[in-house]
Amino acid sequence: ACKHFDESWCPKFTLIVAQKNHHTRFFKPHAPQENVSPGTVIDNNICHPKNNDFYLCAHAGKIGTTRPTHYHVLYDDIGFSPDNLQELVHSLCYV
Repeated sequence: ACKHFDESWCPKFTLIVAQKNHHTRFFKPHAPQENVSPGTVIDNNICHPKNNDFYLCAHAGKIGTTRPTHYHVLYDDIGFSPDNLQELVHSLCYV
């Protein structure tokens, strides 16, 4: 479709899937009754060792336990670093 507008235009893409249908919850280590802070990223230990995925708790929970979003990076043609990609996704949560 991009070639239809300009033959020389070859944009780069990053494809990310956001998953909310899971049963994963996170709590503060020394205060298990409290939710994690907004903006918390979990990208090790429970994430897949070979796939590019992470959990992000973007918003504060007003009632009950917050449910983080599990992001799966399926394709990254741009070449984002993990930290830059997580920061971009977090910023897009407020758009």
